[in-house]
Amino acid sequence: MESMPHTKHPFLFRREYRYPYLDRDLLDFLLNIPSEQLAIPGRRRHLMRRALRGLLPVEILERRRKAFLIRSPLLSIQRAHEHIGSLFRSSRLVDLGLVKRDEFLAVVDIVARGADVQGWPHIVRTIEMELWLRSTETFHDPTSFSVDLVAST
Repeated sequence: MESMPHTKHPFLFRREYRYPYLDRDLLDFLLNIPSEQLAIPGRRRHLMRRALRGLLPVEILERRRKAFLIRSPLLSIQRAHEHIGSLFRSSRLVDLGLVKRDEFLAVVDIVARGADVQGWPHIVRTIEMELWLRSTETFHDPTSFSVDLVAST
């Protein structure tokens, strides 16, 4: 950066670079925190949650994700609820024995109502797999495809 030409003279104009997380006092403090308090298996941001206990409601402290991250997929599942049902009435995954239709549609109903939203990633993956299987039916079976390898002379 020092050797690059600038439009302003370096003695009159000089950028100031700051690295607040490299402050010696802050680093000393953070490095002296026992690792048992920082990292607890299965608990993310444990120290932050402990520090904010009593200041924030338990529902906010213990939430797994922020609401905006799952809002869009949940709305999509709610809007396409009937279409998902019709998609799995004649499902390739059900025919292959990979998905139990009634149980899957019950989970879709629960997520669409908003009663328990934790199953939405599995629903999305299952729908993607079903659509992928259907898309492969439009191609020829690779075992029946043959190429005549005749050398032309």
